[in-house]
Amino acid sequence: MTNQADRHRCKSTNSTLCPGSMDVLKGVPSICKFLFILAGVVALVEVKSSLGNPALAISSRLQYLGATVARTLGPSVTHVVFRNGSESLLAAAKKAKKHIVTPAWVKACQTYNFRVVESSFAVTEKQDITMLEVSHDATAGTAESAPLDRLLDPSSVPRMLVILT
Repeated sequence: MTNQADRHRCKSTNSTLCPGSMDVLKGVPSICKFLFILAGVVALVEVKSSLGNPALAISSRLQYLGATVARTLGPSVTHVVFRNGSESLLAAAKKAKKHIVTPAWVKACQTYNFRVVESSFAVTEKQDITMLEVSHDATAGTAESAPLDRLLDPSSVPRMLVILT
């Protein structure tokens, strides 16, 4: 008698044996369960930063989760991962009614092991275009650039950071 893990074929190793521990509840190797979370998603990554190339890391993470990464916006694209990118691309994606999400959506999908609701991570504010975060103290408002590690942090969903001093 074969169990689910014996029948499971790992996408990355093309074998029934995968590195990683077994998920007791589902009988699927834990490292392999990530490979199907975003199956069916075709994503275009438009994430820019002066601190490096976060688009490459985000693209790799999307592929690890089972998504296909597109190079251009076309009819097959279902999602645009956007932060500090081209406003014309953003307008075209909105016109084509694509899911437009922040990089935190990708991180949240991996963290929670399922495809989270896109609307919770939708790009809707001007600061998603400029990658500017606003913080206020008791005396005056100041603006600071978002650090690179916050690009993939699900807790970055709240668009306003209030600092009390």
